[in-house]
Amino acid sequence: MLVDPQSHDQPFRFVTASPAFSEAFCQELSALFDDPSLTWTEHRTFYEASISDVTHRVRVPQELIDQLADLLDVPLTSHTQVTAQRMVPGQFAEPHTDRPLLGYESVRVVLQLNRSWTRGGELVLGDTLRPPRWNSAFAFVLHPGAVHAIRTVEEERHTIVFHFWHAANTLELAEAVAELFEGLSFAGLGDFDAPEMSEEESHEAGCIAWCCRQWGRDDPAAQALARYLTRLRRQEFDPLAERVPPGTGLPIEALAYPV
Repeated sequence: MLVDPQSHDQPFRFVTASPAFSEAFCQELSALFDDPSLTWTEHRTFYEASISDVTHRVRVPQELIDQLADLLDVPLTSHTQVTAQRMVPGQFAEPHTDRPLLGYESVRVVLQLNRSWTRGGELVLGDTLRPPRWNSAFAFVLHPGAVHAIRTVEEERHTIVFHFWHAANTLELAEAVAELFEGLSFAGLGDFDAPEMSEEESHEAGCIAWCCRQWGRDDPAAQALARYLTRLRRQEFDPLAERVPPGTGLPIEALAYPV
């Protein structure tokens, strides 16, 4: 579990802890960066780093999952992933949100393991810089408003990232949605004889109607439902908004409900 976590509300909701974990646990994690058996993948997009999946090497206790669910007010599953991430001098991360897609993780804990840090590689949160000091952690919910960046690294930067999944955005859900839309083509969307609907609205209604047909409903009632749901979205009223856990302040997109 995180040691003495502190909650923050600006520029978005997040949690910090320093020290974050026991010294022995951090030593164990830090040793992974010297392990020659690890396989590293180079990333050279908006986030420049080398990343290695170390899930099989790190046990994530259920107590940590429960603690994060309580601190961030987000229901989490027991599924986790752990990655080791290394940045070398000259690398950086542009401002981004890590907005999750269907089946992506929804919460991250970023643990810094840089014992001799002096400057560079700070986490940028609004007007605040958070240095990557040894055994300091930053936990947050991935959503469109969680904009952050990393300043240019001047010393090698070691980070362990713990990834957690929202109960409403599981890997199983992503697989089910992919199966639902397998074989979808433009011709299969159907033709909506509704002059009041734009081309974009007709396309969206066609996707909803496709789902209805996949579920065995290909009748006028299903067609009417497709139109109705599309019009609701265009009026910026979302009937699923009530499913957002109270107090999260997250938009519905952050929960990745397929609408």
